[in-house]
Amino acid sequence: MDKGQRDRWRMFYLSEQKLFSQLNEQCKCLYSSGDDELKYSEFMNQNGTVLNKPPRFVHWIGHLKGDDTEIKDQAGLVRNDYVRAVGQENFSKFPSRFPVFYHNVEQINVTQHRAFSSVRVEGEFVTVKTYTDVKGIPPDLEKLRTAGFTPEVLDDVLFKSLVIPVAELHELAGVDRIQARRQTGIQYRATVRHVGESRGRRTMLGLMVIDQDSDPAVVFPVPEAPRPHSLAAAGREIVLPVETPFQFFIK
Repeated sequence: MDKGQRDRWRMFYLSEQKLFSQLNEQCKCLYSSGDDELKYSEFMNQNGTVLNKPPRFVHWIGHLKGDDTEIKDQAGLVRNDYVRAVGQENFSKFPSRFPVFYHNVEQINVTQHRAFSSVRVEGEFVTVKTYTDVKGIPPDLEKLRTAGFTPEVLDDVLFKSLVIPVAELHELAGVDRIQARRQTGIQYRATVRHVGESRGRRTMLGLMVIDQDSDPAVVFPVPEAPRPHSLAAAGREIVLPVETPFQFFIK
């Protein structure tokens, strides 16, 4: 990536962060899958430099408190800056986190569906956690050692991985067959019903901006119950002393 392209991406990121700030100020958050505030996250790379990172996905519904002119103008600048950063020849579509504007909305039903991947724990080591911010590694190492594990840290190009011996995990559980499960994503959808309509229209839930004249009722999702044949329902979970994106079950 040459300097010109880096500058164009920097311009886009600044433009999008300004849009997020305007939305936070001028909207009431009606629903968010994460924080109510739209923002970039901060992380520390392996060189100790603090960097800003845009969210990969946004699932957020905001109700405008006033006129939408300023927000729409900034959203247009963000789209233009994104096309310039990507390059017209490489552009195909905008990210799902870009705002979509809605008018005369009466009700929004939000649904979510979780997806998981599951694999048998095999080999010499199993990954417990990965890090882009190295500050969290020492306390996690200490917790695992206290629990009787001999953890190791492996270096990858963009992050570090914390691993433990598979044999020790088998010994802790008292079995030789363990399944690791990880949530691979959540699909968010919204059914939007406008004033005067008897049925709503279903759409992917990204960044929804509702006009000030609407008075929408938002129906929130009901938590999913584990399916009877799922690992969470059928297997005994092995709980490690550190936070991890993985769940380990005795199969």
